[in-house]
Amino acid sequence: MKTAPVPVAADASIEPLFPPKKTMEITNKSRSQLYREIRQGTFPRPIRIGKRKTAFIPAEIRAWIAAQPRTTSQEAA
Repeated sequence: MKTAPVPVAADASIEPLFPPKKTMEITNKSRSQLYREIRQGTFPRPIRIGKRKTAFIPAEIRAWIAAQPRTTSQEAA
């Protein structure tokens, strides 16, 4: 039995979810770093989109990036 599609407003913009690989590219983190920070509670948790597949909500990743302290190249050196 199929379920009926969920109605969506015509002007609603639906943004695709970020797979882990894209999230790693955007944040410049390795897979182990990413999941370590998720376990520590310092990075947004992914959502399960399949039996063995997860993805990240783009707005949560952007909010996490915006909340990070900014450093200049002089401070990093």
